[in-house]
Amino acid sequence: AKLASSLLPGMSQQRIEVAQAFGQRLRGVVREVRNAAPDADLILVIPYQPHEDMSLIVGAPIDVEGKRTSGDLIGEISRLLESKKLAELVTPMVNEILVVAREEGCPVVDLSRTLDPEREEHYGTGEIGKVNKLGAPWSGAEPSDVSTGFI
Repeated sequence: AKLASSLLPGMSQQRIEVAQAFGQRLRGVVREVRNAAPDADLILVIPYQPHEDMSLIVGAPIDVEGKRTSGDLIGEISRLLESKKLAELVTPMVNEILVVAREEGCPVVDLSRTLDPEREEHYGTGEIGKVNKLGAPWSGAEPSDVSTGFI
């Protein structure tokens, strides 16, 4: 909620506070991993972007059977706003990943431009409304068979 409200006029400082708290948690996790496995090679990852039709709040535009839906005005508005504001929200957290990586001497894999958020075939089953052979519907947050080859 604090991160979302940081998009309101005059509230951008909250985004920095959320990112700094994230950075502190990440430092703690890195320390725990280093203590548990001191000889392990630790690589930090900047995640890829979800598909533009995938909302982190309201999900994908699909029904319970995995078929594409339309007419959900609130969902459509949420998806549009999220896709337009995502970079603004996550850039401070990405900066924290890079700072922690530099402090800890960890390499970074940047997947943020690996998948094209405008191409359905880079996500899930490859097509909104398509269900895979296991019955799982399209997901705009998971890579498809095509895009796993990029990663």
